[in-house]
Amino acid sequence: EVLVKRGGDEIDRSNPAAALRLLDAALYQSPASVTALFYRGVARTMQQQYQKALTDFTACLRCSGAKKSATTYYNRALVHTYLGNLEAAIEDMSRAIHLRPSEEDFFYNRGLMYRQHGDFERAQNDYALMHRVQTMLAEKREQAEKAEKADNDDTDDKEKRDRDRDRNKVNKERGAKRGKKKSKEKPVRPRLQDIHTDKRHSLVELMKSLPTSPSHKRLKPGIKGASTGLQGALETHPEDRTEEDLELLVNHSRRLKCLHDLSDDE
Repeated sequence: EVLVKRGGDEIDRSNPAAALRLLDAALYQSPASVTALFYRGVARTMQQQYQKALTDFTACLRCSGAKKSATTYYNRALVHTYLGNLEAAIEDMSRAIHLRPSEEDFFYNRGLMYRQHGDFERAQNDYALMHRVQTMLAEKREQAEKAEKADNDDTDDKEKRDRDRDRNKVNKERGAKRGKKKSKEKPVRPRLQDIHTDKRHSLVELMKSLPTSPSHKRLKPGIKGASTGLQGALETHPEDRTEEDLELLVNHSRRLKCLHDLSDDE
């Protein structure tokens, strides 16, 4: 097998002489090696030893397991062509097409053989079949590419869904951590300035509910004096008072309003 492989490599390098030496050695060890016979037939064809190549390909086809080799029939058909045996060449090429009908080169070469034989109608028919095979193969390649692209798109979509799911999971975990952190935070106490502002607002609202001038006849003199004094204190003192001063003014204002309401009831 090593010698056969090396012989095949030499054929790929277009070195048929070296290939023949290796393949002769391989066939000396294994005379019934189908692969060695095939490669030696190819090497002899490259060296224009057509009769010997024909012998190798025929021996290859006679071996068990190689009778249905389309490639062997194809190569033997070419050798028949070089030897001028067009009818045998067409017969072998037809067998190759029967075994592998999707090979466009088989139809092309048989078309050339029919043309050399003078059968132009069959040659034209083979050229048409060749174009049909080319179209069929192109459609299959296109379908395979679309299927591969669809598989890649499905894979990309799945990966994107996985990334989105992982991202949403991370965001939920972060949101839960922030919620726990906020629940543990202490309530913010109002500043002293805010307290003063609220009390000033309450005091102003109370003073708005009082009469601007004590003109009621039934209002007692003490209530009248308290109301006037409270309004004067608000007008003379600055707005920015201490918390205790504001608390006192609010209490007096409420008391004054209650007395005013009692006086109205009387």
